[in-house]
Amino acid sequence: MAETTGRAWSCMDRLPVSVIIPTYNRARLILRSLNSVLAAVEPVDEVIVVDDGSTDNTRETLEPYLDRIRYVAEPHRGVGAARNPLLAFNDSDDECFADKLLLQRTFMRARLGVLFCFSDLGLRSEDGTESHHGLYGWHLDSRSWDEILGPGVAYSSIAPLPMGRKDFNVHIGALYPTMLRCNYVATQSSMARRDQAGDALRFAEDISILEYYECFTGLARAGLAAYFDCETVWQCSHDDRRLSDADEGLRATYRVRVLKRTFGSDQQRAVLYRCLNVACFDLAFHATKEAQNGRVVTAVSN
Repeated sequence: MAETTGRAWSCMDRLPVSVIIPTYNRARLILRSLNSVLAAVEPVDEVIVVDDGSTDNTRETLEPYLDRIRYVAEPHRGVGAARNPLLAFNDSDDECFADKLLLQRTFMRARLGVLFCFSDLGLRSEDGTESHHGLYGWHLDSRSWDEILGPGVAYSSIAPLPMGRKDFNVHIGALYPTMLRCNYVATQSSMARRDQAGDALRFAEDISILEYYECFTGLARAGLAAYFDCETVWQCSHDDRRLSDADEGLRATYRVRVLKRTFGSDQQRAVLYRCLNVACFDLAFHATKEAQNGRVVTAVSN
């Protein structure tokens, strides 16, 4: 299929997208994320910044943008509560490519049987240094995406490419069994159909990390996933605290909880318990190490 510009689709009905940016005390970083999203949206879209009880000057920083966004201030409840309403995602410290929403919207319009899609991500340091294939650092799975999800097909065989975007493969299949291993989906790179996802499109509010793992496992159980073998977002490094920097003992504890809730009642129970044993071992090892250092790690058992 010949390459075309994104504007070539302007005469066709577009699927409206709601992009929600959850933020908490990120006044210094939020505008980079917001401006990248505003550059990617169409007039039919909405951008919602959900402020999870920030105590810095986030509200004042966003003041000049209030005619173009919806600003929702909430009591501090954690990132899961902030993300619940969304269809497309961006983190308040990351940056989406200008054609991200166009690529995903156009694809989702063409492939109605796909529940959600996601992509690889680039990595950008504060000094501007860039590296690529950042998603591999999340899952560390040496298999190809042909093996992980399904045989790849050219994006251009499904939908027109935006101007300047090189063609890439799209892999479509059932991601649910693979999610037992770990999370394969970068939230900020994804888009999902809220109407078809129903309750599966929900980020847990009772865990402060790995809420994305539970959400995308639920989506993978509910329908087909599509992986774009290209980058659509920059994950930007900075000195502020990231949720991914959480204590390893806490991560292992929440991983056990997520695995129980997402795989605990299905036919893959045997595989589940092998994963749980690994997670419990990691937690026990960490707890032992911390105890030797005079600290105590409390496991969450439910």
